[in-house]
Amino acid sequence: MNYGHSSSLLRSKKNVRNQIGDKNTNIFLKKGKEKRIFVSNNTLRKKRMQIYVIIVSYNFMHWIDNCLGSLRLSSVPVCPIVIDNGSTDGTQAYLQSNYPEAIFIQNSENAGFGKANNIGIKYALKKEFDFLYLLNQDAWIYPDTISLLINTHKEHPEYGILSPMQMNKGGLIFDKNFCQRSLGRDAISDFFKGTKKNIYDTDSVMAAHWLIASDCIKKVGGFSPAFPHYGEDDNYQDRARFFGFKVGIVPNSIAIHDRGDRKDDILKRAYIVYIHIIVNYSNINKKQKSSFIKTFLYAIPTIGKYVILAKSFTPIKYLVMLLRKRKSIKNAMMRSKDEGAFL
Repeated sequence: MNYGHSSSLLRSKKNVRNQIGDKNTNIFLKKGKEKRIFVSNNTLRKKRMQIYVIIVSYNFMHWIDNCLGSLRLSSVPVCPIVIDNGSTDGTQAYLQSNYPEAIFIQNSENAGFGKANNIGIKYALKKEFDFLYLLNQDAWIYPDTISLLINTHKEHPEYGILSPMQMNKGGLIFDKNFCQRSLGRDAISDFFKGTKKNIYDTDSVMAAHWLIASDCIKKVGGFSPAFPHYGEDDNYQDRARFFGFKVGIVPNSIAIHDRGDRKDDILKRAYIVYIHIIVNYSNINKKQKSSFIKTFLYAIPTIGKYVILAKSFTPIKYLVMLLRKRKSIKNAMMRSKDEGAFL
């Protein structure tokens, strides 16, 4: 593949770090390796587009070739940005040696999903872009995945976030969470009838595969710091709707999410409940806002039952965390009403 030269990549690591505004990151850019996008797709060929794919990595080696290799085959060329959260499996050296087209950003600590994505978003905003594609490290695309999403966005610009159909590793059945959380009854019924629509609204879809339009990013901003791990994508979708954007699934576009054989134990379910309580409290679309006291009183029995189920007092720590973080959670909720928040 031919990557156009970019003189902007000759700046020092320090200057680039200053652009992003995070002292805990190091950026490694190779001369002439940032790809410039010239779209050849019939729908898009008249417009020069910039599409960044943001991947947060942590011990990426198991999936790296499937993930980054799939981007090289995309019918719409893209520029990968990989933000590494401190991998210890050789990810850094392998990536820079085998995928020189990727912009590689090294965090000095594990910043989590949301904060690491925000670093990539800030970088893209400095460069200007048409679309961002958030891609899990354990996920990959087909050649037409992104182009089909962009074509759909052209027809339906009111959608700020679009997802392909997220399939399991074999590509034969839906990802479990995607099927349970994202596909409504209408969509499933249409699939069986063979009368599927071009796009379906959804209440929630995982950020393993998200195409986000630039106007959505600039309005909504980045991920909220109230969510260290999980829940940040649900909160982001709530905020996108607050700013008037829709969230949709495009059935003609397909992608893979290799969730593997992960099993949720009782303690993890307790943590997910804790996160969902924060998501619910932080939803700025609610007409009648619950007080924190009511939220906490609801959380006591909801999380408390997992003490019995797990035969452990560990879930109690989530109630303590909820109390300790109440001010920061409330502040993040209020900030999320501002355009471009958290960036």
